[in-house]
Amino acid sequence: MQRNTKTIVLVLVCVFVVSAIITGVFFVTQALPDITQYGFIGGANSQPYAESWSLPFSQGQGVSVDVLEANVIIQAHDGASVEAAFEGTRVPDSRGELPYIEAVTEGNRVALREKRATDNTFQIGIFQSGGAIRGTLTVRIPRAHIGDFYVDAFSGGVTASDIDADRITVSTSSGNIGLTNAASAGDMSVETFSGVQTLSGLSGQNVTLDTSSGRIGLATLNASSLHIESFSGALEISGATIEGDATLSASSGSITLTGFNAGSLSTEQFSGNLNLNGARILGHASLNTSGGPITGQDVSIQDLAFETFSGVVNFAGLTSNSILGNTSSGAVDLKLNAGSNVNIETFSGGVSLTFPRNTGYNYTFDTFSGNMTVEDGGAGNSVAEKSNDAMRGTVGNGENDIVVETSSGGISIVPG
Repeated sequence: MQRNTKTIVLVLVCVFVVSAIITGVFFVTQALPDITQYGFIGGANSQPYAESWSLPFSQGQGVSVDVLEANVIIQAHDGASVEAAFEGTRVPDSRGELPYIEAVTEGNRVALREKRATDNTFQIGIFQSGGAIRGTLTVRIPRAHIGDFYVDAFSGGVTASDIDADRITVSTSSGNIGLTNAASAGDMSVETFSGVQTLSGLSGQNVTLDTSSGRIGLATLNASSLHIESFSGALEISGATIEGDATLSASSGSITLTGFNAGSLSTEQFSGNLNLNGARILGHASLNTSGGPITGQDVSIQDLAFETFSGVVNFAGLTSNSILGNTSSGAVDLKLNAGSNVNIETFSGGVSLTFPRNTGYNYTFDTFSGNMTVEDGGAGNSVAEKSNDAMRGTVGNGENDIVVETSSGGISIVPG
């Protein structure tokens, strides 16, 4: 009897739930019948949409473009007006009203932006029907210096070239950004969430590049300062000249710098690789990674500091006045072009230093279980102290100071 009662109750609960769902759907479709017709349920009724605009433009005015799903192409032309054309489709909102692109001149800028016919939208939870415009918006601007240049395309891509502006701001969420030959008298900002950034021929004051999971590829940059932040996207930069500070952060993405020149450099990574090829840093460089290796070829850094948890550190052709390094389990191998003051501490990784012949230095080694080796390269080695876990002495004129401490790793200095 008890089992039958539970079964009846379960059946009644199921009937009640199903009835509630049917009633809710009936109410929605009767009270708001147009939502099924205009695209909230089923996404129907896409309509062709093509329009063009021509707006007068004065020297120094800005240009602003703000759309949601459309791709944006910005080009320079020799005319004196802003010419724009859209070709694609648009979807009515939940009331059957069509969104549109508004082109206006307001204050000191020419603006093109996506607009709703009214504020009529229907929303259930996070789902909303506000209509949509999809396609390509092509904007041709005068080939002259303009005011602020602003483009925001939420899920559409942005391609812009030959821009000369007071300030440049370009952003998307999931769309890609391609920016070529763009000069900003002030700040420049490029931001994506998951889109790829392909950038070349840029110049500006404070340049900021930001992405979550999208790759950033940058070729040829001149700037006063550079700030780049990426969560999982790789950073690839070549041919950059930064007068002041360059700050690069990538959580799990790799960083590759080729022909990179800066006043100072700071990098922060969790697990990505860091590679410097032909880098010139006039001041201080701080290189930090958790599990990724740090490598470099033909690198010149005034003062170098590096820290890694489990990644190796390997430089072939390094010029630096002073080197301060710390690793946990990663080995360190530095081939130096000239003498340098070196202070390195590792836990389980070995340390190998290569100097040119006849380089003079004082050395102090401390290790728990590693071997210690010094080859003077003909400069003469005067050993002041040697035991199983420590070694101290002078090679040549002792011009530089070398201090190395390891736990289980070996220590060696050899001539190049």
